[in-house]
Amino acid sequence: MNEHSHKNDPVTRFLELSCLSYSQTDGLDRIQAARDMLVQQPELARKNVWTASCTGDMEALKMLLDASPALVRLKGGPFEWEPLLYAAYSRLNLPGRSTLDAARLLLKNRADPNAHWMWGGQYRFTVLTGAFGEGESGPVHQPPHQDCEALARLLLEAGADPNDSQALYNTMFTPGNRCLEILLEFGLGPEAKCNWLVGSPPNLQPNPQRTLHYQMMWAIRKFHASRARLLMKHGADVTESDGRQTPWKAAVLAGHLEIIEDLMRHGAREESLSSVEAFAAACMAGDHEHASRLAVEDAGLCESTQRAMPELLLNAASSDRREAVRCLVNAGWDPNAMPHGNSALHQAAWNGHLKMAMLLVELGARPDLRDKAHDATAADWAEHSGHSDVAVYLANLA
Repeated sequence: MNEHSHKNDPVTRFLELSCLSYSQTDGLDRIQAARDMLVQQPELARKNVWTASCTGDMEALKMLLDASPALVRLKGGPFEWEPLLYAAYSRLNLPGRSTLDAARLLLKNRADPNAHWMWGGQYRFTVLTGAFGEGESGPVHQPPHQDCEALARLLLEAGADPNDSQALYNTMFTPGNRCLEILLEFGLGPEAKCNWLVGSPPNLQPNPQRTLHYQMMWAIRKFHASRARLLMKHGADVTESDGRQTPWKAAVLAGHLEIIEDLMRHGAREESLSSVEAFAAACMAGDHEHASRLAVEDAGLCESTQRAMPELLLNAASSDRREAVRCLVNAGWDPNAMPHGNSALHQAAWNGHLKMAMLLVELGARPDLRDKAHDATAADWAEHSGHSDVAVYLANLA
């Protein structure tokens, strides 16, 4: 155990608060608490190579490395990270100072641009992953590094592996493509495989899924059209199934008509659809006439589809597919269903879709419903993700 591993030690606490750790405690309040600590105890920045890297204290960092060059790859601090990881995952954003300069100095002194830590022993979080930030808690609570692109390019030019599937995973929840574009520029190709492990401990195995294909399937299902096209352009396989569906079928079931045309141009082929799949496709495309005709032919079709594909309404709400939501609910879908422990209204709120939230309420969605994981309303979800307009609208309905 190193000298700063004790939870009551202020250096340990400072580093824990300063960095993204991809736990549920990540957030702006913790970062502010770290800044407050530094104001009260400015000597924290110079305590060791990890605090100097985390704060971007160049004078202290240079002095430490000059005195002991081996410190550049020494693991320590509360996370047992190398200094470069503390520079990349720091979110202090101190006035007039960036950890970009610390990263540059560390790399000049032979820091490993592919340094990483394994989240849960399974997921590879690299220095590059830290630069791009974001993740399942959203960019408000897990923001990118203040010099994200400059840091990413610095690392890639120093030899960081562009197949950073965890960085791509963390940034796939928001519409932008910058992370993907940069990694493609530096050589990410269609044969690269996702670098997290699959299975259950202790039988974890390398992931057989290809990174671009994994990203394309997500983009299709979540209606990120420009990203799906970019992935196709760079060789993502349009015929391979991900174990659930081919890209063509995923696009059909998402009602993603434009992407279907792109897939066909890149070599995808039409497939047969079951009655449930045909109904889901019609609803997700907002084709009220076709969906109604299918429902008339089979009175139990909506119920069968909701049982087979319980996530459809949530997917439509999270992607702001208003006609799809209207079509599903008009066909008999329960607007308050919570197949994964939260409702379509929670999804609309989390993603900041005010008009979708208003539509769902109009169609019978209940703003007072609380999710199963956090006991939170949709208004709480909107507030947590930084969408105050949605939060105010929903709170006023209570």
